[in-house]
Amino acid sequence: MPIVKHIPIHTTPLLSIEYIVNGDKTDEMKYVTGINCPTNANEANEYFRRSFETCTGERFYKKILDEDKRKEKIRLHHYVQSFSPDENITPEEAHKIGMEWAVRMFGDKFQVIVSTHIDKNHIHNHFAVSPYSLDGKKWNSNYTTLKQCRQVSDEIAKEHGIQIIEKPKHKNTMKYNEWLACQNGTSWKAKLIDKIDELILRSDVTSIDDLADKLREEQYQVRLGKYMTIKLSSMERGVRTIRLGDGYDLPELAYRIEHKEKEISKVAISKLSGEAKVYALYMRQLQIQVFHKKSKKVAYTDLTKAVNLLNYLSDNNITSVEQFENEVNKADENYKNAVEKQKSLSDEMSKEQNADKRKLLETEKTAIDEKVKVLKDERAKTAALYKTYLRQRSENLYDKIVEEVNYEQEQLNKANSVANSVDEERENSNIKSAYVK
Repeated sequence: MPIVKHIPIHTTPLLSIEYIVNGDKTDEMKYVTGINCPTNANEANEYFRRSFETCTGERFYKKILDEDKRKEKIRLHHYVQSFSPDENITPEEAHKIGMEWAVRMFGDKFQVIVSTHIDKNHIHNHFAVSPYSLDGKKWNSNYTTLKQCRQVSDEIAKEHGIQIIEKPKHKNTMKYNEWLACQNGTSWKAKLIDKIDELILRSDVTSIDDLADKLREEQYQVRLGKYMTIKLSSMERGVRTIRLGDGYDLPELAYRIEHKEKEISKVAISKLSGEAKVYALYMRQLQIQVFHKKSKKVAYTDLTKAVNLLNYLSDNNITSVEQFENEVNKADENYKNAVEKQKSLSDEMSKEQNADKRKLLETEKTAIDEKVKVLKDERAKTAALYKTYLRQRSENLYDKIVEEVNYEQEQLNKANSVANSVDEERENSNIKSAYVK
């Protein structure tokens, strides 16, 4: 299944183009094709520069601080289309798919470079796309267009016999009735999960054996071996904890017990909503990956950044991307207003002749100087968090969690719809019965 990602380039577009067409990654540029532009990095960069400056009237090269990138025009769109290592796909076919995708998405008016990298264990295509077409039409990169990009990529993949995932797969392959029971709080598995979460946080649980003993005290039958298997005495078959979802197999349970002070429990996650809830689930997965060495690409610093970001989302009640963007804009606006006030006071002081008034202005200026420092730090912190947020939410892991949350919400909506229909039918039946009487 090809996966499509988008990376906006606000600065150093030449460096991005050089990376995309790198001969070491493309068999000496054998798999590099330009649409309405050359494939040489410097020449292509010049084409992109002229297009951008003609359409915007702004300079293509501009030093931009990280916290100001959001407000700047994108200099270059960088898309990546990755194929699974399990797919038996040749560089020639991957490049052909990339060309088909570029033409279907951008037509024949945009400047695009299609480059197939073959230096990794999975083949992937890179695309450098000009933000403006030859006739001045702007390409808007947003969730709608990214969804369209992925849909077109899937369509082309199907045409080439490459498998795509129709629906997200869940590690705990739970039947619908069981899932619905979990949502209603009536599932014995849901209650078991809650009990495990509760026991892990107890001070007298310091090992897997302690956890097993406490579960037995709660009238569960527990068998320890390669797996932990738990069942109620009234049941014929139990369940392995690994089937309860991420965070419940033996190594993960052992880690959670040892690092319980760092644990973000499902109870805490259930109290969140929107983007904060999705991000909390994402952070939980990072914990598992970092401490169980499941991914060499995830470092401890990624986890600490995620913790700081989740705290920020929760403290500011941010439940959507739009709200986060508003916070970034607010921090930037507050800082700029304070700087304007600072400058205004400096001008007043330079013109004021009265000593007493000048002294008052100096006091006010001292206060605003301190405020500017605080607001500058706050703006930088908010911008850094937002940058981390955009980077981490572009990862496949984040996309998978979003799919699962959306899938669960869809199932819950269906269940509520069925329940409402039953209630309505019952009410109509009661009305008819009353009328007959």
